[in-house]
Amino acid sequence: MEILYDSYEPSVYWTAEGRWISPGLYDSYEEFMEAVGEGAEFGDSDRLPDIFHSQDSFSEEAWAYCRAYYEEKMPCDVLEAFVEAYGVDHYTDPDDYAEKCGDAYIGEFDDAEDFGYFMAWELGLLSGIPEEVVRYFDYEAYGSDLLWENTERDGHYFRDDWY
Repeated sequence: MEILYDSYEPSVYWTAEGRWISPGLYDSYEEFMEAVGEGAEFGDSDRLPDIFHSQDSFSEEAWAYCRAYYEEKMPCDVLEAFVEAYGVDHYTDPDDYAEKCGDAYIGEFDDAEDFGYFMAWELGLLSGIPEEVVRYFDYEAYGSDLLWENTERDGHYFRDDWY
């Protein structure tokens, strides 16, 4: 079976063969395992969150993450931030990663102030309030307070009530 590798995809170093392999390029976990064989050992990883890294095995959940990344079911940086933020590592279907990440994702913002501004207007908190009063609203403080019930990772903001 052909060994598939793409430097832009999450990859693991396949120790026995001394080469990199990209699990997400395989159509199924079974196909990937057929390519590497039972008992395959892996070294370093690239673009694979630490939660999935294991030298003596490669889980179906790790494959599902790699496949979701490959199929771009969510922007790759968003998917990676989601997994790192919540330690989500138990889905075996790539669609599950995309669905849960999509449920939780609010958006990408430069800082708490931008996040606060977006949320204040998205929720309609300042609708109908005179502009003379709105200009005194502290978006940064509001955005920081919202992080008590939301999570930020690498500029990506997620709702904590998605699960």
